[in-house]
Amino acid sequence: TLLARAATRACARHATALSQRHAGSGGDDASSTKNKNPARGGSFGTLPRLTSWIFATGTARVETRARLESQLAFSALVQRTPGYISPRAWVTTQRAKYSQNSAKSGDSAGTLTKPDDDFASLDGFWPFRVAGSLPTPEALMHDADTFSFGDAFAGDAGNDVDVELTRVSARKNLDAGEQWMRALIGTLHWARWALERKLLTVEDLLSRRAATGNEHPLNAAAYWIKVGVPAIDGEDVDGAKDGAGDANGAMDHSPHHTRRPASSSPAARKWRKARVKLAVQVLVLAEAVARETSGVGAFFAALDSTASGENLSGDSQHASGVAHLACVASLAPETLGADIVGGRMDDVAQLAGAAARVLAPMMTVGETANPDVAPVRLAARHTLRRMFAQHNGRFDLGAADVRSAEGLRAARRLAAGYRALANVNLLRPLLPSQSEEPNAAVVPTSRVNLARRLLLAAHGLGPDASPAQIEAGREWVTLAAHIGAAPEFVVQLVLGDVEVGGSLSGRRDANAHTIYSKVPNRAAGSHQNAAAKFGEAFLQNFPKDIVAAVRWHFKSCVESLVQRVVDGSPGSTGALNLLFAVLELPTNGAATTFVETQILTALAARAPTIASLVHRSTVHNSGTGRGLDHGEVRAADDHEDDSGAAFRRHDERRRACVELVRRAIALDQACAGFGPGRGRVLFPAPTKPKPKSTDSTGSTETETGSNAPGDPLAIAVASVACPDTETFTGDDVGPAQREALDVFPQLLLAGGAAAAIAAVAAKRLARLLRDSGASRAASGSADGAAFAAARKGILTAASTPFPDLEAAC
Repeated sequence: TLLARAATRACARHATALSQRHAGSGGDDASSTKNKNPARGGSFGTLPRLTSWIFATGTARVETRARLESQLAFSALVQRTPGYISPRAWVTTQRAKYSQNSAKSGDSAGTLTKPDDDFASLDGFWPFRVAGSLPTPEALMHDADTFSFGDAFAGDAGNDVDVELTRVSARKNLDAGEQWMRALIGTLHWARWALERKLLTVEDLLSRRAATGNEHPLNAAAYWIKVGVPAIDGEDVDGAKDGAGDANGAMDHSPHHTRRPASSSPAARKWRKARVKLAVQVLVLAEAVARETSGVGAFFAALDSTASGENLSGDSQHASGVAHLACVASLAPETLGADIVGGRMDDVAQLAGAAARVLAPMMTVGETANPDVAPVRLAARHTLRRMFAQHNGRFDLGAADVRSAEGLRAARRLAAGYRALANVNLLRPLLPSQSEEPNAAVVPTSRVNLARRLLLAAHGLGPDASPAQIEAGREWVTLAAHIGAAPEFVVQLVLGDVEVGGSLSGRRDANAHTIYSKVPNRAAGSHQNAAAKFGEAFLQNFPKDIVAAVRWHFKSCVESLVQRVVDGSPGSTGALNLLFAVLELPTNGAATTFVETQILTALAARAPTIASLVHRSTVHNSGTGRGLDHGEVRAADDHEDDSGAAFRRHDERRRACVELVRRAIALDQACAGFGPGRGRVLFPAPTKPKPKSTDSTGSTETETGSNAPGDPLAIAVASVACPDTETFTGDDVGPAQREALDVFPQLLLAGGAAAAIAAVAAKRLARLLRDSGASRAASGSADGAAFAAARKGILTAASTPFPDLEAAC
């Protein structure tokens, strides 16, 4: 490689000298024959011949590295040849030259005739041809890497000689098929490169197709599609198994039909690798041709493997070889030789991506659609929809079973095809539709039903899912979000309102999943707790897609989330964690958008409900989360408010409220500014409030009586930081109070009534510290530690500048 590139650079550097004829070689006069081959004559006039030689013999070589280096060298040298205008003009001139030579000499072998004319015919110069003889169909069929030896045992069960001959014959077929496919791969890669470099047009690829027969690459590719690409629903297609078997994946062990895979054979591995590369090259070339403006219809007609009368897609009105190949590569890559041993996904992703890219331009409809690809578009759409609607569920991702290793591998392969189609926005329009008529049969793979089934499958993985299962479930959740999963249903899964292992019923209604009743029922408590744990695991396993879905539709989800947190019933932990995640600041310092302002607007309407978390009276109305249903009375009701269980529960709820307020204020501060989607929502620009009266919790009412939407949250934080007592003890400053004091600087920076509320609460707390004599407590005592924590919070708040300081104090 390095030597080839160095030689290319040297030739490019001395292109002028290499393009001139030597002075001793004479002029154009034929009689001037003196010194026809002078010394050093090989150093002059060789660049045009070298460029032609690289183009004819190097740019379509079988070896990948040699082919790529030859293409790079040709691109660098052709533009330095004498009379160069464009790549297309150069190729046209050379083809005309060698066509004349072929007509004069009648030689079609393309042999070297004289030093200044390397190629005597067009066949010798034109790289778009397949070298070698066409292999037998047995060497190209999708199951050629398996061989049958049942007949060898028909007469003598110990005839090892016949078995070995069968193996040798199978390996010879594999070698012949692999060499022919590699030659075709190089030629098709050259065609795509030539189209991209504007060396030729699609009509040039179609020329001389009838004269060359199966040596023409398009004829050869059509032959391979016909023989080597299996039928989608044929009985001979290996299902999702890694070995040979029937359509259902079962191995046939009958005496005369036993087949054994040759997966351990190096020849079989090379043969399968060549099949994958050939399928990718056919699809990539079809993608490049589909974007051209002329000759497109004739190209796809040339690759139509159904021209001989056989229909691989099952419908004569929807027949296309390229469409069939793309559909198989998307949803059944293992039938094209993809290496799936051990869960490998490289070949699967390569095939699925190439198939999706070739289908994307074909699916364009409207004024910009190319009418030449209409037959291919119809065939691809018909075939994919038929694959999605198959009753055996082979191509239904929602029916995947990830509990077994084989099912998990099959699910990952199928998810790769779904994801590739989704990346080019083809999955949603290709999914079958669900009839809206009453009592209509359920279509499991319709867009709505499939989205719910994918979410239910991911939810059913539970807290004990393995990393591989979580990776597969992440694909399901992403695809469900892409095809339009309802965010309300996502929230129900997080809250545990859907039965563990629930699924759609046989009715048309896609909402037929089990929702827990809100009627108190202690017998259902254990089931609700299990569903709540699965909901928490669902959020923990797939946080990115769940949070994104809820953020975009927060207005329709916030009520159920906030109410569940306030109720404290099973699922409140998942609801609280989801609210925390939604209120996170944009990562990497990204600017806020209208999504954040919409989140804050929806949250502001529930600010009084969130603030009720700090009230001690709401503790007894909430469930414990340990088997009690909605509305049940806690056992702590029989105790006083200062009992241990009630105090801990109250402290947890206050801390949850303070953390929600802290995140909401931080997000509100990030939205400050002007422009589309900007501006504070919870605490807009202050209007210089003038306090009239102050209650014991620090609540301040302005003269106008118009408070900011976030003022209830500020009042809640102030009531947590400043206890409603006349004395100060060590029990008054716990984790909740310390966290509330940490929020004071943010409230002061918000200005307006929020700053006044925080300032009044800090002032009252300082007075309590002074009057209670906590400053005289020993430093190691509980009262001393509480005093130090409260003083630190007050001093931090006092050092924070905020507007209207005098008015607030």
